[in-house]
Amino acid sequence: METSQCLNPDCLAKNPFNATTCQKCGSKLLLGDRYRPILPLGKGGMGRTFLAVDEHRLNTLCVIKQFLPLTQNSEDLEKLIQLFKQEAICLRDLGKHPNIPDLEAFFAHEGRFYLIQEFVDGQDLFKELKQKGKFTEPEVRQVLNEILPILHFLHSHNVIHRDVKPSNIIRRQDGSLVMIDFGVSKQLSASVQTSIGTVTGTVGYAPPEQMRGVVFPCSDLYALAATAIRLLTGCLPRPDGSDDLYDPVEGCWQWKDKVTVSDNLAYVLDKLLQNTVKDRYQTAAEVWQALNYRPQPQPQYQPQPQPQYQPQYQPQPRKQEIVSDSTPPNHSQVTNSSSPSTTNYRRNRVNYHNPSQNISLASDIGIDYSQLKALLTSRKYKEADQETYRLMLEICHRQQEGWLRNQDIATFPCTDLKTIDQLWVELSRRRFGFSIQKRIYQNLEKEIQHPKKLWFNFCEQVGWRVDSKWLKYSEIIFAINAPAGHLPCGSPPADLTQSMIQLEPGSNFVVASIITALVKRLEQCNQ
Repeated sequence: METSQCLNPDCLAKNPFNATTCQKCGSKLLLGDRYRPILPLGKGGMGRTFLAVDEHRLNTLCVIKQFLPLTQNSEDLEKLIQLFKQEAICLRDLGKHPNIPDLEAFFAHEGRFYLIQEFVDGQDLFKELKQKGKFTEPEVRQVLNEILPILHFLHSHNVIHRDVKPSNIIRRQDGSLVMIDFGVSKQLSASVQTSIGTVTGTVGYAPPEQMRGVVFPCSDLYALAATAIRLLTGCLPRPDGSDDLYDPVEGCWQWKDKVTVSDNLAYVLDKLLQNTVKDRYQTAAEVWQALNYRPQPQPQYQPQPQPQYQPQYQPQPRKQEIVSDSTPPNHSQVTNSSSPSTTNYRRNRVNYHNPSQNISLASDIGIDYSQLKALLTSRKYKEADQETYRLMLEICHRQQEGWLRNQDIATFPCTDLKTIDQLWVELSRRRFGFSIQKRIYQNLEKEIQHPKKLWFNFCEQVGWRVDSKWLKYSEIIFAINAPAGHLPCGSPPADLTQSMIQLEPGSNFVVASIITALVKRLEQCNQ
């Protein structure tokens, strides 16, 4: 700290540390009479950054960001001023997070705007990559597991960063990661922020929709996945626009031939890098869960004994088994098998082998399950399957869309999920139901780690896929002799070309993720 840096962009002279004005141009060297710039750090499209000391805090290090746009067009200049002010607002509102720099001041000085923020002592991941070379899978997982909670924090505060890339992630001296540069971040008025005509982000990291001026929370997740594969492969976008990882003709990423990673990491990154927004993970929490999911060993399933059919001859019951509105028969009536009273008595006795008698149609939100019970009791399995899906759509308020999402299942009322499952299980002799599918799925999960392979094997075991061919909904076996777990499978969503089970290799596994979500929700509800 032997010099004091002049901030005049036409001068930038170095001065003695204790100087108050520039010896070359006469500009004031102290910002706000307390912040002294000592060293230039970098330069971008919106200005310069300088390392500085805060003389009111015992010369604590801080960073000065000087607003100095390249354009002089009045309309563009006004947009850039708003972006710069927005960065200050973001830092003010979000800087209390330990992995986001705090805002210390924002003001004008000699006709220019300045932002003062907390200094992060460390090196960004771009420089780290250049210095040490490609990252290993554990190192990339560490980056993802630290940045995902930061993005979750941003998105929960209705902010999209819009410029996630290695140079905007700094590793502190203690190894922790910090997200910087909120100059293009955007406040959300709803779940999506549209700003047609304002394109932000960095080519080689930003998703297609962002290049068209539209951003979602999952746009940040796409950029984080692009950051991950850059770190894994060491391949960076070139200044001329060429890229070894992205094929602009096919419109897809081609990175897995350049590095070997686990099936889990490859699957998560590929899903994040989908061109279509709806095909990606939608939240940072979803990504974190998928990235860190480890199947837990489950106890061996003990099959319940099948209900036995009663012979036509019914032995005489005990008196406490009598259920009748009339007076119980006396001893003479019970012993006289030919009397009308005995016939009435037998008609009114409890059939303890009829499972429907013991099923509670409970609901947390007032759903009527009597129709589903009647259909299952009558073994009208196709109608029951369609009624099940109709009820689930109603519970999740998705009737208009006609299809369910992972987040719908994740918050599905436990009481209602158990009621639907119990109806299916008990009224199908324990052949069908979500808990039956859960048992099959978890048994396969012990041996198969790859999500796509697990899904294919599950479909083959429950009979949704036969001889490498997906069954159409019209080919489903709506009978008790269908494979265990075959039902329910869900009626075709109205606005999708494929039914719930009519998936082709390479599709977006809508149902696979729903089944996985159901398994997890059942586990939560049974805890």
